[in-house]
Order: sequence, then C-alpha cells, then structure tokens
Amino acid sequence: MKNAEQRRYEARMGFYTHLVIFVPGISVLAGINFRFSPSVLWILFVLLGWGSGLLIHGLAAFWPLETQQQRAVSPRTKKVKLRPV
Repeated sequence: MKNAEQRRYEARMGFYTHLVIFVPGISVLAGINFRFSPSVLWILFVLLGWGSGLLIHGLAAFWPLETQQQRAVSPRTKKVKLRPV
C-alpha cells in the first residue's frame, strides 16, 4: 500500500503531465481554429472544457484534502477501542 507522500507525489506528477499536454494541445488547436475558421471561435469551448478538467485535477493534486479528512476522522478513532477477534 502506498503511503500519503507517495500518493501526493504521483498526483502532482500526473497534474504536471496533464499541464504539459494541455499547453501545446491548446496551442495547436488555437492555430487550427484561427487558420481555418477565424469567424467561429470554437477553441473557447475546448479551452473551457479542458481547462476546467485541468483546474479540477490541480485542486485534487494540491489541495490538502487528506489532512482534513484525517483531522475529521482521528477524534472518532480515538474513541473506538478494537477488541481482538
């Protein structure tokens, strides 16, 4: 089982990979949009959709949710005493 630090590292590396794909991908698509159909800015829809996915990925990778969950659960687990089976 992976510890918290390893999971956090992998989540952040996944976000950076997503970002590295996002920037050139949007650039290429924007070039295609402006070259072939400059009157219709469909790139904005792609930017909004993919950008919101990137934002959610970034929040999931960098937001300290795990520590908040641990703080919420730890008072409850102190009250519970485990009995041997």
